[in-house]
Amino acid sequence: MRRPLKRAAFIVLGLVLLGLVVGLFWKEAPSAPESEAARASSQPASREAALPGRAPVASTPPAPGDLSIRGVVRDAQGPVAGAVVLATGVDPRETLSELPAEQGGLRGLSPPQVVQWYAPASALFMRHVAAREGDVLVLARTTSAADGAFLLEGLGPGTVTLWADSPRGAAVLRQVPSGQQHAELVLAAGHHAEGLVVGHDEGPLQGVLVTAIHLSLGRFFDTVTDAQGMFRFEPLPPGEYFLVFTKPGWLSEFFSLQELYKFNARTTLERPRRISGRVLQGGAPAASAHVQLTDNGHLWETQTDAQGRFAFDELRESSYVLQAVKEPERALLTLAFRKDPMESLTLELSPPAFLEGTVSDEAGAPVEGAEVEAHGPWRNSAGKVATDVRGHYRLGPLAKGTYGVSVQADSYLDHYSNKNLPEDGSLLDFTLKKIVPVEGIAVDTEGRPLPHLPLQLWRPGAREGSYMVGHHRRPNMPVTSARTDERGAFKISAPTPGPYELATDSSEVRLTSMSVVAPAQEVRFAVNRGLSLAGVLMDEAGKPVQGAQLLSVDAAPPYHAGEVVLTDAEGRFLLPALSEGSYLIYAWYEGDRTLREVSTRVELRRSLSSPLQLRFEPGHSWTGWVEDDQGRPLAGVTVTLDRAQDPAEPEVENALLVAVPGITVLSGPDGRFTFHHLTRATYGFRFEKPGYMIRLPRDSTVVSQSDFSDALTVHVSAGELRFVLERDEDKEPEP
Repeated sequence: MRRPLKRAAFIVLGLVLLGLVVGLFWKEAPSAPESEAARASSQPASREAALPGRAPVASTPPAPGDLSIRGVVRDAQGPVAGAVVLATGVDPRETLSELPAEQGGLRGLSPPQVVQWYAPASALFMRHVAAREGDVLVLARTTSAADGAFLLEGLGPGTVTLWADSPRGAAVLRQVPSGQQHAELVLAAGHHAEGLVVGHDEGPLQGVLVTAIHLSLGRFFDTVTDAQGMFRFEPLPPGEYFLVFTKPGWLSEFFSLQELYKFNARTTLERPRRISGRVLQGGAPAASAHVQLTDNGHLWETQTDAQGRFAFDELRESSYVLQAVKEPERALLTLAFRKDPMESLTLELSPPAFLEGTVSDEAGAPVEGAEVEAHGPWRNSAGKVATDVRGHYRLGPLAKGTYGVSVQADSYLDHYSNKNLPEDGSLLDFTLKKIVPVEGIAVDTEGRPLPHLPLQLWRPGAREGSYMVGHHRRPNMPVTSARTDERGAFKISAPTPGPYELATDSSEVRLTSMSVVAPAQEVRFAVNRGLSLAGVLMDEAGKPVQGAQLLSVDAAPPYHAGEVVLTDAEGRFLLPALSEGSYLIYAWYEGDRTLREVSTRVELRRSLSSPLQLRFEPGHSWTGWVEDDQGRPLAGVTVTLDRAQDPAEPEVENALLVAVPGITVLSGPDGRFTFHHLTRATYGFRFEKPGYMIRLPRDSTVVSQSDFSDALTVHVSAGELRFVLERDEDKEPEP
């Protein structure tokens, strides 16, 4: 059984959390005399239990010491009084930033990787946060004096992380040794995260605890949604963050801060759902039957009680597969919320089904060692076997139901078939076609092998084509694909003999293709690695910008765009797989109510050796406000700012419009919204609120309106603008 972590310094941390929960709406405290404001007492933090999944360990709180840290808090205007200064440490066994992903931790993860967590690990992470487990240890706390000075006492040997929080900004300083007497915390603008939380079919939710977790350092920041369901963190110290939303009676939600910026700043929580029922065997309750519930990525398990009953709680609206097993009998049921009943279900166990048959080639010869696998919903494996020397297989036991059955064997094309058991019978034979191989090695222009290079085989002329699906055009797909091995060798299978195009779309090399005729051996696929363009991106103050995105676009038709790359902690970037010629280099940063941009033209030559220097301009802030047709301010309107297309370079801008999705803010209680660091005169705006539609302003600042009624192109250089949303009779308002 899991026990929540406990801290001996409960009173101190309780006060800290109370201050955080009020929403980080900081109020500058009057300066105390330096002898008081620059001093702090600290108590060691302790924890009594290990995190779930690991044996309890003896609590080892950091020993109080006689070391101290002195320093000053300042910003660009000078010393900052009244800033809250913390010294924090970590417990490598418990702090989430120190734990690996499989234990529900964040160590070494970036936001895209966190989103792709293995489902049980992400669920464990959510339980840690809901139980307030895994936060950093607060070792000392104080407030800066009138001259910005601070003193943290009672520290033991080692290093700590220093934090400063103030209405004028936030700062974080890593790896500060205890005993340091000249620490300097320089406040930056930080992150100004805000959003709206609504309940599914229930409108705005008050009292949702929103926790922002610093991804690399592990500190928790808390705020609570107000009566309108809105929350705000202002400011958060620099870094990458993960947001977790929890409220009793609702399922928790989580995503990265970047996702909050990129999408609509709106989070929807769901009520927990329940699936329950009974398992019967011969019409009688089946006690101790093993019951599994799966969706696309999650697994829940339980056993039936003496009456054959089972239940699964805390579920989302989704599609599920329910399976009961009491050897040798089993039952299978597929469910979908809002379509099927979810409670008082009955699973009747029945004797298992088996699938068997023979796998042979086109000449009738048996294929030994072929892998035959049965797939349930979402292609989850229900079992697999290999054929024997006679090509025979027997697969099972399987519950009644519909399965996809795949067959794979070396030197043969894959085969796939559907089977409904037991209605379609238990026999299923397969005849496999021999592949037509294209074999060789991929090398660069200097003859060096290229390992793990993705390859595709196309029909001639198909690579640049597309096809229609309904009203949407989709790009053609390759016939098949493969990767080179460690030595750069490859073997790719063509379905029939004839001409093909062998290509790679790797972002690490130049786009390359060659014609081949299958079957083919000893193909030498020569790929141009191209040139790389290194550089660094700074802000207007000369500080490196981390997490900005860069894109290269050919400066001549057809304006091919490269892969998007990110700047590192030092603002450095590397654009690979370029060739000599002219490029337009675009850099942008999304977030903090900001869409920062800079672009330049580069003549790339092999002789170019110095890094490219890019710098964001300060730009300007722009405010608008939203009201209804009665002149009343509208809060919680989702306002999205997009790049407005430049008519002078439409093809180039089309590539950027795909790469740069825009940023989103919410209008406040007074209907106002603000974007910062804008450098263009014209931007696109979209306004969204359930039950409302935008009324086209008559102001000349609106350049055009798209075919969609809520998309406007606006001159932001004209000062503050008023936008009116009116009731849309065709849309349901928010509950």
